[in-house]
Amino acid sequence: MDIPQFLEPFFEKPVGIFGYGVSGKAVAQVLETLRLPYVIYDQAENASLCSQFTTEMASKHSLIVYSPGFAINHPWLDLARNMRCLCLSELDFGSFFWKGKIIAITGTNGKSTLTCLLKEALSAMGKTVIACGNIGSPLSAQYDYFENIQAIAICEVSSFQAETVEYFVPDVVIWTTFDVDHLDRHSDLRSYFDAKWNLIRHLKTRDLFIGETVAKYAKYYGYSLPAETTVVSQSNTDDDVLLFSKVFGAVPQIENYLLALAFWNAQQFNLEVLKETAIAFRPLPHRLQKIEEIRGIGFWNDSKGTNFSATIAALKNFKKSIFWIGGGKLKGGDQDSFVDSISTYIEEAFLIGEAALSLEGKLSVHDIKVRCFSSLEAAIEAAFNSAVLGGGMKEILFSPGFSSLDMFKNAEERGNFFEKKVLELKIAQNTLELTQDH
Repeated sequence: MDIPQFLEPFFEKPVGIFGYGVSGKAVAQVLETLRLPYVIYDQAENASLCSQFTTEMASKHSLIVYSPGFAINHPWLDLARNMRCLCLSELDFGSFFWKGKIIAITGTNGKSTLTCLLKEALSAMGKTVIACGNIGSPLSAQYDYFENIQAIAICEVSSFQAETVEYFVPDVVIWTTFDVDHLDRHSDLRSYFDAKWNLIRHLKTRDLFIGETVAKYAKYYGYSLPAETTVVSQSNTDDDVLLFSKVFGAVPQIENYLLALAFWNAQQFNLEVLKETAIAFRPLPHRLQKIEEIRGIGFWNDSKGTNFSATIAALKNFKKSIFWIGGGKLKGGDQDSFVDSISTYIEEAFLIGEAALSLEGKLSVHDIKVRCFSSLEAAIEAAFNSAVLGGGMKEILFSPGFSSLDMFKNAEERGNFFEKKVLELKIAQNTLELTQDH
C-alpha cells in the first residue's frame, strides 16, 4: 500500500483518530499497515483511550481523521483546526487510497437497498465490486482493493458523512429521496439538504441520478442541477421487474429500481442482468419483512423505518387498518403532519420511547386507541393480545418512525430484538396450544 503523496507531510507526527467505532478502527488498521503511529480519542467510557482532547494534545498532531459521529462544529474539531491540523473525515481519508471508481449513493430512504442491488448486478456482470460506507464497512476498511483500478466502490453516504467531504470525489452520484430527517443533527431542513448536496459539489463527472423529491427540493432551495441530471419519476412503471419482483414492485422500492435502471442504461450495460438481479433480490433485514404469523396475526419488522417518510411508505403497503408499534428517540420534524398522514392507516397504536407521550396526544385526537409502554417487549405483547381479542386476522407493523438510540444501540439491534420477542411469543403460543390439546 502506497502512502498518498498529499498526505506524506502530515504523517511526520502521529495521526489523531477521533472516535473508535467501525470508522476509527478501519483508519487505525490502515495506519498500522503503513507502520505509522496514531493516537485514538474517544469520549466513550474506555480507560484505554484518550477521552479528552486539549491544546497540548492537538500540538502533537498534523492530521486528524474523524468518524461521522463527530459533527462539523464539534469542539475537538474546532480546536484541531485552530491548531492548524488537517481534519479529514474517514471517507476523505479512505478516498486518498482508493484507486478505482466510486459510485456514491445517498438519500433519506432507500440507499442501502439500492447499494446492494447495484453491487449484486455489477458483480453478476463480472466486475469487482464492494459495498461500503454507511452500510457498515467503511471505505478505509477496503485494504484489499485499494490498488485495484478496476474495482468499483459503491459507497452509501449518509448526510453525516456527506456534509464534511472535501477530497472524496465520486464518479457517479445517485440520490434516492429527500424528506425530513436528522434535524437533531442539522439545524433545519435546508441544512440537511445542503449536507447531501455537498456530494454533488464534488462529483467528478456529470453522472447524477436523482428521485423526484430531490428535484423538487433542489428547485425550492434554488439549487441548479447539472444539465445532464437524470430525474426518475415513479410514474414510469411499465417494466417487467415491477410486476415480478417481491421487493421492487411496491412503494418505496419502485423508485430505487428505476434509479438503478437509469444508471444502468446510461452505462449501456446488459439490461437482462439488472432485471434478473432485481427479480431475484431479497429484502434487506429490518425493512418491511413479514417475519411470523401467529394465530392469523401477521408480524412485520420495519425497524429501519427511522423517519416519518419511511413509516408512511410502509403503512401504504397495507390495504386494511393495522396495529402499529412506533416511537423512539426524538430527532425533530413536524409530528402533527406525520400523525395526520398515518392516522387513516392505524386501528390501534402501541408506543415506545421518547416520542411516545407526544404521539399519544396527537393520535388520540384522531379517535385512535393509543397506549404507551416502557419497553418494546411490552408493546409487542399488548399488540398481540389486542389483536387476538379483536378476532385475529390482523397485521402488526413495527415501523418506528424514529431513531433507536433511546433504547437500543442501532436499528439493527432493535429489529433483532423485535424478531426475537415475536419468536418467543410464537413458541409460547405453540406450547399453550399443545397443553390445551392434552
